[in-house]
Amino acid sequence: MRPIAAASLLAFLTGCAHSPAGAPASADAVAAARAGITAQHEAWREAIIGGDSPRLANLFTEDGMVLGLDGSVAKGRPELQKLFADFLKTTKYLSGGITIEALDLQGELAIEIAAFGWDRSLNGGAPTGVQKGHALAVWQHLADGPWLLRAWSAKYDPPPRQ
Repeated sequence: MRPIAAASLLAFLTGCAHSPAGAPASADAVAAARAGITAQHEAWREAIIGGDSPRLANLFTEDGMVLGLDGSVAKGRPELQKLFADFLKTTKYLSGGITIEALDLQGELAIEIAAFGWDRSLNGGAPTGVQKGHALAVWQHLADGPWLLRAWSAKYDPPPRQ
C-alpha cells in the first residue's frame, strides 16, 4: 500500500466509530470494545510467548483467517493452529505486545489498526531486540462474550533509514 493510501485509510478509521444504522457508536460502546479487544491482545501475548498454538487459534472465529507475511492465507481454526504451530517451531517470542492505534466500531464488528513490538529468538539465535510492526484486524463481538478475530494481517515495519 502506498504511504498516501495508508495514511488516508488510517485517517478514515481513526475518525470513525459507527453503529449499524450509521449513527456514531456511544462512548460507552467504544470503551467496552477497546477493553474487550485489549484483553484479547493480552491473551495473544500470553499465548505467543507460551508457544500455545491452540490458544492462538481460539482467539479467532471458527472461520477466521490470517493473511501471512508471505502472502499465504490460512482459514479456519485447524489451519490457523497449524500455521501458528509451524512458525512457533522456529520462532520463540520473548516479550512484547499489541496496542490499539485506531478502532472503527460498527455494531458487533470492529476494524482495528494495531501497533505491535516483539523481541524474538529466531532458530535458537540471540534475541532480535524489539521489532515493531502494524496489523489490520477485523474483530467480531460474540453475543455470549468475547471479541474474536475474523481476520488478521500483520507486517513488520521497515528498519529506520540511517
